[in-house]
Amino acid sequence: MKKSKVELIKYLLNKDRYVSAQEISEYIAMSSKTVSRYVKDLDSSLSAYNIKIVSAKGLGYKLSGDDESIAKLSYDIFKNENNLLKDSDEDRVKQLLFIIFNEKNLTCKQISEKMAISISRLRYYLELAKQKALSLGVSIDLDDSKNICFSASEKLKRNLLLELIIKLKSKDVVSVIKNISIDEINSIKTFIKIALKDSETLLSDQDVNLVLKLLIVSISRLKNGFKVEESEKTELSQVLENIINKIEKSFAIQIVDEERYYLQSILGFILPTKKQVKKKISSSELRQEIYDILYSFNDFSEMEYYKDEKLISDLLFHIERFIDREKDLVWASNPILKDVKENVPVEFNLAYFLCDALNKKYNYSITEDEIGFIAMYFALYERRRRHEKKKKVAIICHYGLGSARLLQEKIMDTFDEIDEVEIFPEVFKDMVYEKKFDIVVSSVPLGDNFSFPVIYVNNIFSGELLAKLEEKLKIGEKTTDELFKSLFLPSAFFEIEAKNPIELIEKLGKELCKKGLSTCEVIDEVIKREAISSTNIGNNVAIPHALSEKQGLSIIAVAKLKEAIIWGDDQVRLVFLLCFSSRDKKSIKIFKSLYYFLKDKSKIETLLNKTDYENLMNLMEEEEVWLLIESKFL
Repeated sequence: MKKSKVELIKYLLNKDRYVSAQEISEYIAMSSKTVSRYVKDLDSSLSAYNIKIVSAKGLGYKLSGDDESIAKLSYDIFKNENNLLKDSDEDRVKQLLFIIFNEKNLTCKQISEKMAISISRLRYYLELAKQKALSLGVSIDLDDSKNICFSASEKLKRNLLLELIIKLKSKDVVSVIKNISIDEINSIKTFIKIALKDSETLLSDQDVNLVLKLLIVSISRLKNGFKVEESEKTELSQVLENIINKIEKSFAIQIVDEERYYLQSILGFILPTKKQVKKKISSSELRQEIYDILYSFNDFSEMEYYKDEKLISDLLFHIERFIDREKDLVWASNPILKDVKENVPVEFNLAYFLCDALNKKYNYSITEDEIGFIAMYFALYERRRRHEKKKKVAIICHYGLGSARLLQEKIMDTFDEIDEVEIFPEVFKDMVYEKKFDIVVSSVPLGDNFSFPVIYVNNIFSGELLAKLEEKLKIGEKTTDELFKSLFLPSAFFEIEAKNPIELIEKLGKELCKKGLSTCEVIDEVIKREAISSTNIGNNVAIPHALSEKQGLSIIAVAKLKEAIIWGDDQVRLVFLLCFSSRDKKSIKIFKSLYYFLKDKSKIETLLNKTDYENLMNLMEEEEVWLLIESKFL
């Protein structure tokens, strides 16, 4: 929402009376005509709060709503502005699409009035809306009467509407789909819950949301007189049939067989029929393909993913469900995508490599949201591996059993990496030889021939012991100057001017190709990767990258932008372009280490002040960058 609109709402909130357009215009420094346009525009946005801006001739404007709604708006305006409805191009495009869905026979002039924008501005949003709709197979055209309308099959139109509401909360759905009430949505939720409970069917929140939103779309379109084309006759799942029957009785609406077949064709992968449940689907080829792809990861990673049967089974299960959804043009929305990309970036990239390989062989259009879901299976693999690698510690202490137990509790409370701490009195220290321990903590000398790593402690209350243990437990290897000098070259630091991420990648890639540090094919792969999922990581930084068999020696180029550009949903001023060879086994470790290094705000500020090779190397030496093997967040 524009700042001037926020100021207008604040002014009305602070006035318990009608306020004239002249008074508002003088306060916000805009014309009375603009005030009228903003009021008309805001009325649509404020409907999410059940608030209206009412007008009275000769008096002006005033907010109208119950106390609870006014309080919620006031909180969002004064303390939580980030949660306000946004006024971005994307939001305007959605508003336009919803208007076309909700109302028939509207001309450009009528729509511009509803959106409180000029005709020229409407044309701009209309072009963006056409691109959005066309991505789902729907055209936006003018009919014979010059009214704006959709041109596509009913099924494709419904896919577009589903895409628009899939992430919305119920209260927001009723503000954009005008012929559905909040009571009706709550009833549908209840019918779904009862049907699932009665059949003892367990669905994820994501799948329940898909069932709800698809039913909302169907009911809305049926109310407006739109029916789906002929669908292939199929058996209905008992769960879906129970839900539909309850909706028919409660809403006094007829849901014909064609509509039921259509719903089953989309929801069959989560609400299967009895026949579908019994049917054995051969997945040996897909399983083998997943295994082969994971095996190929050995080229650039030291992890043996292909040996983990649980990982392969999880991936197979999810990808088969994805294939079923793709057949019916249904794509799942991932509500935690941003968190996944930020917290498990390596696992997200592994999921991308897997999906890219499957796409090349089977031509699957695997979305960024889907990659985010698949990344979590790699994250779970890392968690299992960490658990399997937990350490065993022995304590040999002559201070007494109480002191040893205190030390034992201290170690267990401090380190998740330690699974077992066993105590041995000095007299039984020889027993330590009979068991396999990763580290021994001792208050007595053990001799030079003792084979386990030993930490000697004189004071159990000192923090020195914990510091020494932490050093011993550190999993990884410190990067060497030689390693980073081979990746970062003084000649691969640039200052570049660009208007958008693709232009930046192309310009930076061109410089690398000139110097013989990369190839056009590799830069094309970087752009392809960027098109799937934006590589901005916050903190004014983006890390576009590719892992390619066409790359010779791995290289990391650094570019400082003369002016910040919008990259994904962030502003970016510093870019690290990673061109990794698929034969470089340290690629994954380096990526992870660099990612967390670049999340340090103070380091980025220092680099922005002086972006060169020497400054970066000094910062890395100060930080003691580690090639991490484990995920920090799991």
